[in-house]
Order: sequence, then structure tokens, then C-alpha cells
Amino acid sequence: MNNIVLGLGLAVEDAPQFHDWSALRDKFTKIFASKTQEEWCRVFDDIDACVTPVLTADEAVNHPHNSHRAAFESVAGERNVPKAAPRLSETPASSNTIQPDTGENSIYILTKFCGYSLAECQSLIDDGVVEQAKSSFSATSRL
Repeated sequence: MNNIVLGLGLAVEDAPQFHDWSALRDKFTKIFASKTQEEWCRVFDDIDACVTPVLTADEAVNHPHNSHRAAFESVAGERNVPKAAPRLSETPASSNTIQPDTGENSIYILTKFCGYSLAECQSLIDDGVVEQAKSSFSATSRL
């Protein structure tokens, strides 16, 4: 914790770790509010402290660290998604599919893996037990 304290411009004795956490949190909050995210990034760039900016999804894709590591990939030309982690040299993973919509595969899963009939699936959907997305997906097309 010493490096973060020093980065915040405090002396170690000004931020006792096991004393009054509420007061320390308030002190840290006020100090962090005194600069912009960019200013804090410059302060902590050269300090070995567990500090990182909170980014939006778009900012994360374009962040220099993630760009350097090629941490995101475009899937189906639609959007950037995080690459699989950890990266293994012998069995590299890929995020080559877009996540299905909620309920997109409900009928398929219920019929293929749970043994339900189409009528039973429809009953579960009608009763609100199962959600089936409105799509051109046909339950029988994948059976």
C-alpha cells in the first residue's frame, strides 16, 4: 500500500491501513477527485502500485495497454470482444462467435439435451418458465 500512498502525495503515517477504513476511504476519495483520470494515469504510470483507470467498453478497446496486447478482436465484423484468456500457445482459443441473444437457443437445448418435445417446450414458453427469443431460428432445423 505504500506506493499508492506515495502516489497520492501522502506520507505512510497519514494512511494507516488497519486503523479507520472509513476515514481513509474518504481521504482517498477526496484526493482522487482532485485530478482527472488522465492526470492520475500520468502519476501512476511509473509507480508500482495497483492502480488502473476505469474505462468504458469503447475506451478499453482503444487503451494503449490493450492495443499493445491485442486484447480485443472483431467478431463477425460487428463488435470488439475480449480475446480468450489465458492465451495458451498449444491450444489458442478464439472468440469467433457472437454470444446468442437471451432465449435464442432455448428450444434447441430443451429438445436436444433435455428430451422435451416441441409441445412441452411451447408450454414452458407460454407459462413464462422459459424464454424463447423471437428469431428465424427453427427448433427442428438444428435437430
